[in-house]
Amino acid sequence: MKSARAALCLLALSSAFSFGQTPAGADVSSLPDTQEARARYLTSVVTANWNSAVRFPETYMSVPGGRVQVSVERQDDFFYVRFLRERDGLFPLASPGNTIVQRNYQRNGDLIQAKIFLADDPSCYVRLYPQAERTRADFILFGAVVGQNLLLNQIFYYQLRDHVGKTLAAGGGSFDWSVFFRAPGSPSSAAIRFWQALDSGRLTPGGPGYRLVSSLAYADTVEEFLSGSGRV
Repeated sequence: MKSARAALCLLALSSAFSFGQTPAGADVSSLPDTQEARARYLTSVVTANWNSAVRFPETYMSVPGGRVQVSVERQDDFFYVRFLRERDGLFPLASPGNTIVQRNYQRNGDLIQAKIFLADDPSCYVRLYPQAERTRADFILFGAVVGQNLLLNQIFYYQLRDHVGKTLAAGGGSFDWSVFFRAPGSPSSAAIRFWQALDSGRLTPGGPGYRLVSSLAYADTVEEFLSGSGRV
């Protein structure tokens, strides 16, 4: 059912796509981000020599929105540079603007990828990859890929210096981000409320979307049939 859930997410968000034009969308320039910390410590830990980067001490940077924790964590053959915003005295991993940069410990600290969270939900994020003199981006909302292998015009580490809003605008020109990002105090869009209800198991009989979900009760069987027929 995981693939069916992703398909439902895409269906719910399908109205956000505007083919052939760039939608006005939301103002993404003021989204919460750790951009100031990424820019401040870029050469100290993100692009620094791997031998010194892995020894980078846990650091806190004060920014207008609070504090950002900058730390490095080693896991097997990789190490991760983390930029985490303070929320109620804690530094949760999944929070808007939080960034994780993956580097290869066994290959002189090569930059592998970066993930910038777009919400408190860990399944909503932008993933960035180095691509020669440019950057490749994937956009993931609630586990569904809404944009993949989109080429941005900046080198990877320059892209990290930018605010996440610039990345969204550069790579998601055909996506209306106002469906996902709402003004403070505004209710979530119907598409987002539907997906959140689906994800939490709160869809009730007779409620919005229930019949649609019920029709996919045998989604795995249907998918297996289509795979066997060469349709997927």
